[in-house]
Amino acid sequence: MEALIDCDVLLYECAAVGELDEEVSSFDYVKEVFDGKVRDIVAAVEADSYTLYVTGKGNFRFDIAVTKPYKGTRKAEKPFHYENLRAYALSLPQAVLVEGMEADDAMAIEQGEDTIICTRDKDLRMVPGFHYGWETGMQAGFAKQQVDKHGALSITEGKNKKLRGTGMMFFYSQLLTGDTVDNILGLKGCGPVKAYDLLHECKTEEELFKVVQGAYEEKHGDEWRVHMLEMGRLLWMVRELDSEGKPVLWEIPTMGESEMSDFENKELRITATGESVMVTKEDVEKARADYNAAAEAACDAAREASYDDSYAGAAGDAAYAEILARRKYTKLRKEYEL
Repeated sequence: MEALIDCDVLLYECAAVGELDEEVSSFDYVKEVFDGKVRDIVAAVEADSYTLYVTGKGNFRFDIAVTKPYKGTRKAEKPFHYENLRAYALSLPQAVLVEGMEADDAMAIEQGEDTIICTRDKDLRMVPGFHYGWETGMQAGFAKQQVDKHGALSITEGKNKKLRGTGMMFFYSQLLTGDTVDNILGLKGCGPVKAYDLLHECKTEEELFKVVQGAYEEKHGDEWRVHMLEMGRLLWMVRELDSEGKPVLWEIPTMGESEMSDFENKELRITATGESVMVTKEDVEKARADYNAAAEAACDAAREASYDDSYAGAAGDAAYAEILARRKYTKLRKEYEL
């Protein structure tokens, strides 16, 4: 088994160890702590190989974030030996420098049947497969465990309740609560208790999506899709790259076959013009695809406008085109007679 180690977290922790005393410890000491921690992780998961993932330059999420700056609340200051320790880690043959996305994404992409993600970062727990988290300071770790695709959701007791989760249940819960660590809003006003109450009984991704989509539509009305797409792409751990090596971003799910069953082998009769025009299932699906494309274009245009005011007109046009596409799709599904 190969251990996929989150080196970003490890570098910060080990470099910080050098500042526990009044005087900063030597680099050799910090390096020794780092090497020992890597050995401990590999031994704990009984891996026969390991890879250290380090985040490099660029992150597509900075371009996607429109509502709030991605990681806008993170402190820039790092421990004294951090950069030296990072350079040392990157000199190791097991190190991989990840650019254009985060180390977390690369780990999610590489996760398979014979790998184990090793990190204390909760975000990666949405990824199916084996996971391990080490203990540090006052924060407890967790032993090797397996996460399935659907996952689970729980909430802590006490005054300050926290949501714990894995798999798709955790991802959809984050769409509601956001992520304060990374400055991702989620659905404003939705805390962990409400998110848990809404989602904990959902048995399928279809049910999860319907609940979250309904909450977004209630909050944002016709603009729910734009907001949900932004949050989803910020929160989602990338699982694959396209033919050009770029991250394949999260998309709002399309309806499954069960939801399209009402249209199976049926036709819709449009009478708005006074004539009977037969519309096939393929026409409905095309309208849906057009709507998805228009919503994505509107989101992209809004992002451009946030950086350059000269794009404001184009953003307005794209938003209007998205509204027209939505209206057309809605009419095909709900307003025309069978």
